[in-house]
Amino acid sequence: MNVMSSSLEKMAGGKLDFAVLPTVAAKTLRAKNLDYKIVATIIHGGLYICGTDRTITRINDLKGRTIHVMAGNTPPEMMLRHLISAGGMEPETDVRFDRSYPTHKDLSKAAEDGLAELCILSEPFVSQALEANGNLHILLDIGKEWKAAEGSLPPVTAFFCKDSLDCSCNNAVEHTVTALHNSCEWVKGNPEKAAEAVVGLGLFNNKKAIQASVNHSYFDVMPVSDSTKEIADFLAIW
Repeated sequence: MNVMSSSLEKMAGGKLDFAVLPTVAAKTLRAKNLDYKIVATIIHGGLYICGTDRTITRINDLKGRTIHVMAGNTPPEMMLRHLISAGGMEPETDVRFDRSYPTHKDLSKAAEDGLAELCILSEPFVSQALEANGNLHILLDIGKEWKAAEGSLPPVTAFFCKDSLDCSCNNAVEHTVTALHNSCEWVKGNPEKAAEAVVGLGLFNNKKAIQASVNHSYFDVMPVSDSTKEIADFLAIW
């Protein structure tokens, strides 16, 4: 069971007060009528198209190409499909999607080994793949492409709170969001120490990749009151 599935299962049982999940989890929570809502967005980038062909410098350069993505309907693929459509192309018709490698780890390893010469990856897998394969480069920043198309960075990851907790303990929720903001600011200012902490917790074992990924991940805690439209627009593509 992956982290998202495990978290959703616990949320279904009301066992979590807070959770950090992909923003699109809001649709699942709403469909299941669970007592949770977004109180802040956290990560607004960290997703990249990587490859060996450096002539690819814009979304429309993907026309006629095959790009490796994870299992279908994941946020990276859906965001890319949206950008392809915004560029006047047709997903599947103008761009082919290869789903041979279904997880972040599988796809990153394929990129490292030169088996996925054009792929969409998220950090810290991007930095790890670049470290392992000198022929691989970041070609497109999906966050920047999204901002060019939509006018704002994509709210990729969100901080969820039990709705009943927010109603009864508003100050506690506000203080937690503030603490999360301070934590993210510390990570941006101390990437080496942050990488040591991540490795120490057993979350990812490549310290160098974690440290490099901090500068590519757009950590920015934004209260939901400041990003309601961006969240609604982001969720609308699913």
